[in-house]
Amino acid sequence: MNSYSQQYLASHLFSRREEDFEYASFDREIAFYESICAGNIELVRVYATPLCSEGYGVLSKDPLQNLKYHFTVSAALIARFCIKSGMTPEEAYSLSDIYIMKADECRTPEDVHAGNTPAVCALSATATSTPSRYCACSTTSASTSTAAS
Repeated sequence: MNSYSQQYLASHLFSRREEDFEYASFDREIAFYESICAGNIELVRVYATPLCSEGYGVLSKDPLQNLKYHFTVSAALIARFCIKSGMTPEEAYSLSDIYIMKADECRTPEDVHAGNTPAVCALSATATSTPSRYCACSTTSASTSTAAS
């Protein structure tokens, strides 16, 4: 890491400590992804949190762009967990790409939140899932995502 990056990181970490900011639990985030891949709807509901809620970092100063970035991170990570659980890379990456492109077209935070649950559902699968079972979490709220992205 170069000296500029080290200085910027140190400044950022100092600011976070001063603000008492804490990222959401890593273990909770992993449990969320694993519950999606296992098709465990009850655990998905337990671990799901609204996009950009407490414990989410700020990826953009623009609130809509920040929400889109968190959506993108969630979709990309869920796709990778689904691949690890048996979904083909072609299918997982394609679904992730489709939903990220849909989020990119959103013009309001409400639109991004409304598109998040279908994305989580479409990317939910286990190694033995059939396409009709990909939406294991279809009854979750419209604005849920990971514990943090």
